[in-house]
Amino acid sequence: MLSAFSQCAMLHHKGERVALDRLEAVLKMFLSTSPNLPMVASLDVARKQMATEGEALLSRTIALAEETRARLNRIPGLYCFGEELQGRHGIFDLDPTKVTVTVKGLGYTGYEASALLRRRYNIQVEMADLFNVVALFTIGTTREAAEGLIYAFEELARDDRPIDMFAPSGILEERLRRGTFRLPAVPPMRMLPRDAFLADAEFVKFRESSGRICAETLTPYPPGIPVIAPGEEITPEIIEYLRLELKAGVRIQGPFDGELRVIRVVKE
Repeated sequence: MLSAFSQCAMLHHKGERVALDRLEAVLKMFLSTSPNLPMVASLDVARKQMATEGEALLSRTIALAEETRARLNRIPGLYCFGEELQGRHGIFDLDPTKVTVTVKGLGYTGYEASALLRRRYNIQVEMADLFNVVALFTIGTTREAAEGLIYAFEELARDDRPIDMFAPSGILEERLRRGTFRLPAVPPMRMLPRDAFLADAEFVKFRESSGRICAETLTPYPPGIPVIAPGEEITPEIIEYLRLELKAGVRIQGPFDGELRVIRVVKE
């Protein structure tokens, strides 16, 4: 979010929940002894910028993101959630700079919408999944860029929009219409992750792997959240969901076979 070079990061410590000496000891286990000095210098410049101009820069960014969110919500077929979700189970607060646009009402998957935005309108979103694209607003985001994003979504929502290779695929339409689509439940843990990963393993057909103990991690990316990890039981719901993700064009990180024709499981 700050103006330091890409891949830079700051680690902040506040309060007494984590002991500072322990934090420093653990951090030094991962730090390089040969730091990239231009990156370190850019962190210092970014810190100074936030100290002297941060409130004004971030206030403008948040205001632009909130205005964009409101205007996107006026486009038929789109939903861009906001503070109305606060207080629901598992939701404490909202980062207003992450503008998440749900596109399933247009018939697109998030992957299709992301490809259209990039190829037709020269807009690169932060990430996409089956239902959504996420636009990241920063202190460098201009009003012109926000207007371009709104215009692109207005074009995607047109009833007379042109047919092209990224036209809605219909992958999810029937399930969404019937309201039967559900994310898979967290699978049962049958072994400790370490034990499963190091156990004798074999490859079986993914379609026929229900009930077996997974020996690798399967992570649709984006968003990069594992659906199943070593030691967990492969369920029919997980098989169906991951095959749907593959059909929609997602990349699966972690498995030996990225196309999930086979999967590594603990040998019985």
